[in-house]
Parts: sequence; C-alpha cells; structure tokens
Amino acid sequence: MTKTQFWLELAKLVTSAATPVVVAVIGVLLLRRIEGVKALVAKQSEFQKKWADEFVDCCHRFMQALERDLALLTVLAGLGDPNGKLG
Repeated sequence: MTKTQFWLELAKLVTSAATPVVVAVIGVLLLRRIEGVKALVAKQSEFQKKWADEFVDCCHRFMQALERDLALLTVLAGLGDPNGKLG
C-alpha cells in the first residue's frame, strides 16, 4: 500500500465516521430552531385568543348596557307628561 492510498483510506474512514456526527449535530440544531418557532407561535396564539376572549366579554357587557338603556328609554317614553304638553 502506498502512502497516497493510506491517506486516501484514512480520509474515507474519517469521513464515514464523521458523517453521522455531522448529521446528528445538524438535526439537533434544526430541532432547537423548530421548538423555538413553535413556542413563539404558541405564545402569539395564546395572546390572540386571550385578546379575542376579552373583546367578546367587552362586547357582551356593552350589549347588556345598551339593552338596559333602551328598555329604560322605552319605559320613559310610555309615561304620560304630568304637566301637559312636555311643559
């Protein structure tokens, strides 16, 4: 075996041993990045859901106040004017 063949075989061996390690490192880095993105999306989604729930609650309270005021105005409109023509 010549010196060149020896170094070539050694390079093949090192490359074949390093390939799984490189793939594992890249996989771990990608997994970390994906988990970070998932956490960010979950946080934003949670914020939007909370905001939407609070908005719906606010709308319900507004509608209840509006219904109460309209009912009061209806009752007041039905009352007679004790002093005559709005005087």
